[in-house]
Amino acid sequence: MALRTIKSGSIKNYSITGDNIADGSFTLDYLPNNVSYPILVSNIIYTDLNFTNTASNSTSSIGGFIKLLGSGFSPNTNVYIGDVLLSTTNVIYVSNSVIHLSTPNLATGTYNLIAVKPDGTTSIRMNSITLVDPSFTMEYLVVAGGGSGGSSFYAAGGGAGGYREGNILISGANFLTNLAVIVGAGGSSLPADSPGTNGSNSSFITISATGGGREGARGGSSGGGTGAAGNLGGYTPAEGSAGGTATSDGANYVTNGGGGGAGGAGSNGNSSSPWQGGVGGPGRYSTISGSNVAYAGGGGGGAGANSPRVSIPSSGGVGGGGTGGSWCSGGMTSGNVNTGGGGGGGAGSARAAGCPGGSGIVILSYSGAQKAIGGNVTTCLGKTIHTFTSSGNLCITG
Repeated sequence: MALRTIKSGSIKNYSITGDNIADGSFTLDYLPNNVSYPILVSNIIYTDLNFTNTASNSTSSIGGFIKLLGSGFSPNTNVYIGDVLLSTTNVIYVSNSVIHLSTPNLATGTYNLIAVKPDGTTSIRMNSITLVDPSFTMEYLVVAGGGSGGSSFYAAGGGAGGYREGNILISGANFLTNLAVIVGAGGSSLPADSPGTNGSNSSFITISATGGGREGARGGSSGGGTGAAGNLGGYTPAEGSAGGTATSDGANYVTNGGGGGAGGAGSNGNSSSPWQGGVGGPGRYSTISGSNVAYAGGGGGGAGANSPRVSIPSSGGVGGGGTGGSWCSGGMTSGNVNTGGGGGGGAGSARAAGCPGGSGIVILSYSGAQKAIGGNVTTCLGKTIHTFTSSGNLCITG
């Protein structure tokens, strides 16, 4: 039987609810102001920072995001997680059927969700909110830009960019402030008779890798020539190694040493036939990207012998180091992009310019589903990987 008419005074501040009304409808001739309309939370969805649906069955106990779907919501609806009343900064009224929530700092566990209208009308979902510890461990690889190779009689190979790897604990969730990721540029090529330039630093949060050195200059790894030590920076292992030392036959025909790499020192130049600059120091291998990849190889040194002496190019170190040139054939190359490899030295007697160092790279990885936005995001073997080949930002989303 359908309810046809409700007259004034027949209902006193109670909710009207009903199921399976016979003909599916009723009419209201009059409702007094003290009639309370019902409130219902019909669905709870765990979401990301943008309140889009996710497949997770829990959310962060600090800064997690939840979407409530239902009916009867108002801007003055109070929402409780357990016995904690959420503040107005944690509750966003969207419409009478949608409310957005962000979780304050709560203990992990399972809670009731309670929505209360100003008149006391209440909807309760028992054991419906699960909050989990948002902390997680992130692996990092931070490689700085490689130094450029020297030109003409400064023809040392450029030092590799500094190399840092390790783990960092990320505590909290949904950081609204972006975390800066800096990817250092490689050192630039300079005209003849110039020693080259250092690469630029790369960094993430407090982790910084020093740009590779040019001729004899300190950096993440040093350039060749004088064989200066790499910048140890108080870290173990060191960011890089020393470059090789230049050699000469006493007649201004110089072969400069290779630049240092992250994994080892560059070699000295060779002043006997065939003349050859020092080989760049080897870089180091990392599997953080899902593949075994070498980074931060030193640049090969240039050879400064002309006819009738024979000179040949010198190889860069594994990990993107550029090839050092020779007077006979040139052949010098830049450090590889996004490896931090040092640039190859120019051919000395040919007064050739050295080559630029390779730019750096920052790679971040953690287990499980995506918890952040930024960089090129891929997955491999159960891990989410963020690769930055240029500077950008990382935003933790949960």
